Amino acid sequence: MNWDIKTVRSGEEGKLLEQGYEPFGVSPHDTSYRFLNTTAGEMELQHQTTDYIYLRKRIKEKK
Repeated sequence: MNWDIKTVRSGEEGKLLEQGYEPFGVSPHDTSYRFLNTTAGEMELQHQTTDYIYLRKRIKEKK
């Protein structure tokens, strides 16, 4: 049995689900950090967390 495996960001899996892919796992989230200037002229550290979802679809074997 062979599988086509895709990894997408959480919230972007809709089209793959419509194509017959099924979710089978979630990766540990990836966190990115950045500094932004506030209106008071100070630096503010912000972070964004992204979860990735693994999807799979069975591939028909050629005979």
